[in-house]
Amino acid sequence: MNKIKYLLLSGLLAVFSTSLFAEGTFVLNAERAMLSTHMHKMYLRN
Repeated sequence: MNKIKYLLLSGLLAVFSTSLFAEGTFVLNAERAMLSTHMHKMYLRN
């Protein structure tokens, strides 16, 4: 019984961490895109 519970918990943890990692990279890409457009606007202004 304990082995099954351990496998289930580790599987859930793996899925959770991968989804968290994917969301983190998505947020980083959005930040990078916003920064690059902002820098581009500043560059065009000068």
